[in-house]
Amino acid sequence: MQVVKRAIGLAGVLVLVLNAVVFAQDDNAVANQLVVTNVTEIELDGSISARMGAYLAPDGSQYALTAMPDEICFFSLPDNVQTVCGTMPEDSFPDPGTITWSPDSRYVALIDNTVLRSADDSDILLVDSQDGTVTNLTDDGYTGSILSDLVSAMIDLEPRWVDDTTIAFLRYRREVYEEALPAELYTVSVNGGDSELIRVLTLSKGTLDVYVMDWLAGTQSYAVSLNQMQTPIFGIMYARDGAFPVPVNMVNTRGSRQEGIWAVSISSDGQYVFSVDRAALERNLAETEGIERSPVQVTNTTTLKTELITSDHPVSEAGWSPQGNGLLYIVRYQEETELNSLYLTPAIGKPGTQ
Repeated sequence: MQVVKRAIGLAGVLVLVLNAVVFAQDDNAVANQLVVTNVTEIELDGSISARMGAYLAPDGSQYALTAMPDEICFFSLPDNVQTVCGTMPEDSFPDPGTITWSPDSRYVALIDNTVLRSADDSDILLVDSQDGTVTNLTDDGYTGSILSDLVSAMIDLEPRWVDDTTIAFLRYRREVYEEALPAELYTVSVNGGDSELIRVLTLSKGTLDVYVMDWLAGTQSYAVSLNQMQTPIFGIMYARDGAFPVPVNMVNTRGSRQEGIWAVSISSDGQYVFSVDRAALERNLAETEGIERSPVQVTNTTTLKTELITSDHPVSEAGWSPQGNGLLYIVRYQEETELNSLYLTPAIGKPGTQ
């Protein structure tokens, strides 16, 4: 498992820390400490912005860096040598937060416009780390605002890898003078060609009420969030092995943690989905309202029960282990900063090791 740490400053130094976490084959026991196997310092010019980030490939052999707004560059590890850069399309505003690596560590996918910020049409971009080629896989020929009733467009969001060569994504279709249609789930090949419709998400009302997704690579299981203000209804829908997505942890209460979900992630064994409550994270609600507003919580996909990762501390960030449902998670307090730390648990329900 690898962890990326960022040091922030005007002449910023980005530190990539590759942490080796050892899981035993017979009992899923976890090592009692993280071993730092390599530290790479990267000189950065200028100030760090919200569009800057480093994204480590699954096999740890390289990372993608978005230091400049119009390109993505790739660096090999551990020698930290720049291998190639890909130039983004003109007049695009790529969202680095949507970058996802293919399981085989060759490609990255992302959207070409930050829809919720710019209100512009978005497509799925593919960047090849071998030669820097940037391909728009879902180009509909439109790049302008999605707010006008005079446009027909397809808004593509949340690229997630089904396998090494297939990307799943959310799509909203807009027709001239028509309300947006419900969210739909599509797949597209890295080789191009037409996108394939997988599922119409019938609970969606076509108002960007589904804008967060995760797909468990190598399977047909996926999770999406639902944030429907008009009804209201908030929560997660989960589809196991291609089945019809079922509501998980749904509520109709305004101000609930379900209303603020802005990220979901499925465990490697498909037994859990963790979700991140943005309001709790940004407003520090776990410290002011109690541990029940811990930003990151997990939901069992069989029992549909949502629970805390730990009742001792609020969890602000987390990541699943490559097997099972072990978690690496971060505890971060704004007031009692001496308690801030990195924890590891071999499975949900078991104590975390600091």
